[in-house]
Amino acid sequence: MTDVFQKNDLIEPMQMACDWLSDIAQIKHKKIADEGDNVASLFKYDDYRGALKGEYLPAYKMWSDFCPIWHTGQAVVALLEAYKILKDEKLITSAKAGVDFIMRNRNTDKSSDDYGLIYAYEGSQGFLNTSAIIESLSALIDFSQYSGDNSYLQAAEDVCNWIVKKMWREDKSLFIDLYKNGEVVPSAYRGDELGRPLADDAIFLKVGRICKNDRLVEIFYKVLARLIKDENPAGNWVKYEPNDVRTGKIHPRHAYWWGLPFLDAYLDSKDERYLQTAERAAMWYVKAQRTDGGIIRPTYLDFNTNSFGHATSGSACAVKFWCRMWAQTQNQHWLEPIKKGIDFCLKMQMKTPKDSNLKGGIIEKIIMPNQSFPFPSVSSFGVKPKNSDDSLIYIRDLGTIFFVQAICEVFKQGLVS
Repeated sequence: MTDVFQKNDLIEPMQMACDWLSDIAQIKHKKIADEGDNVASLFKYDDYRGALKGEYLPAYKMWSDFCPIWHTGQAVVALLEAYKILKDEKLITSAKAGVDFIMRNRNTDKSSDDYGLIYAYEGSQGFLNTSAIIESLSALIDFSQYSGDNSYLQAAEDVCNWIVKKMWREDKSLFIDLYKNGEVVPSAYRGDELGRPLADDAIFLKVGRICKNDRLVEIFYKVLARLIKDENPAGNWVKYEPNDVRTGKIHPRHAYWWGLPFLDAYLDSKDERYLQTAERAAMWYVKAQRTDGGIIRPTYLDFNTNSFGHATSGSACAVKFWCRMWAQTQNQHWLEPIKKGIDFCLKMQMKTPKDSNLKGGIIEKIIMPNQSFPFPSVSSFGVKPKNSDDSLIYIRDLGTIFFVQAICEVFKQGLVS
């Protein structure tokens, strides 16, 4: 065992972060309007209970519900993992509320051509998003394993089958991104293809193996073959959004979503090519990490960055990736970036704020005084940057979600004494 952290240095921050997710960010009312006048809603779910409010601007004390399905799914993963360490029953109650929000928002009509579809909206245009569906499914797998209730796992398999039927392009080894009103909506996503090769969370491999669905496993490996072909730069995929091939901008969680599944593929197949690809993606993060442990959104192809724009969720995802690489390789060079990454995330936690909405939460980024707000849900607040002394703190639930997941991974891999 290699001790990188002291247990007592991580337990309280993890508990505070979980409290923020369950007590502050999670929606308790059926109608989002009942959460108060300070919540801007992009979507029209009939029952919001269990979902997370995705963004918060302290300057205006305003919340929004950006990407509630997949953000909530990742929060469920964080809460279930944290429960194994903290043994706080409240976390199970919160995880159950989150996973049931996802289960309520799917097509359960077996006569429908869209049976199994989960209504995972990503932005404000009313499109269902394939990656947003996939990134919610670890919650269903994990809660099924925790509870012993196979209905959650069955829902995950059902929507994977729907994705294959409606969104998979066999000839291109990629998934169409968008779906609206019963129609597939091809989107180039700034590339020359109709969609993207998505391997997020190795969901098709995991569901395929657990459910003995060989077709899902086959598609997973076809996606990886496409990703190996398209890898550029080393360990990343600038061709596909949310990266931008025109400017060389790379999103801080891209190598996590697209690179970490190669480690799962290696563990499944023992094919060294997959381990080597995973290592390149993990090393991309080492090169992108700043001297204080942060990672900037965006990072460019030459690893230069802007002055503003750290993304704490990216640092946390990198830590998760490095912890798993450490577990597989026992290579000491992963330990220093793990330590720097967690230390950075800890510094981003609000422990004694004047604004009670912030307590325990993780600052995702600091915006520039004249910066346009980056997401449509924030624009819906009706506020504009004004070069004032208003707070520049920008909270996203993902910062806190992946912070908790990262600390849990540190515990899981034996880096705590």
